[in-house]
Amino acid sequence: MLYFSMFLTIISVVAHLSTYLGIYLFNEYYKIFSFSYVIHGLIFIPFFAMVFKSSFGKNKIERIKFLESFNPAIIFKRYFPNINYKVGLILIALFIYVFFNFYSSVNKLGNGSPGILDGKYILNNHGEITEVDKKQYVEMCYIQLKAFSGHWIIFSVIPFIYFLDRRKENIKNGNIE
Repeated sequence: MLYFSMFLTIISVVAHLSTYLGIYLFNEYYKIFSFSYVIHGLIFIPFFAMVFKSSFGKNKIERIKFLESFNPAIIFKRYFPNINYKVGLILIALFIYVFFNFYSSVNKLGNGSPGILDGKYILNNHGEITEVDKKQYVEMCYIQLKAFSGHWIIFSVIPFIYFLDRRKENIKNGNIE
């Protein structure tokens, strides 16, 4: 699961950066959405594996007691004891970035979501259809992809860090996976 979550993290970062760089990964943009639907589905596999493993692993009673006091520094050290605290600071910065990225993307998509209807490029705003040219359509699709890919990064990097930490713990204890 470590390498799978690392792969998804890399794919998510590349997709996200492509939206800033204006690099069109495919000839026609709508092909990216079929790719993004695949990522949407795959991104939850390592995340739920992490949740399942952490919920039903060792020290379940300690985890329940631990949740009584909420302190982000303690949470990070509890779930990622072998990872440097600087990674936690990077995660906090990443959460802040994803929040603002999503908010700005939703604001830019206020005129509607991009789509294709009868071979025409449109923006659909709650049933109100506005026709746009291909350039505007592609730009709006990239804004939409930027909003999604920011969340992909979060949902893939947290399991990656979790499984990396578990691997370090196993190596430290002599239990090589």
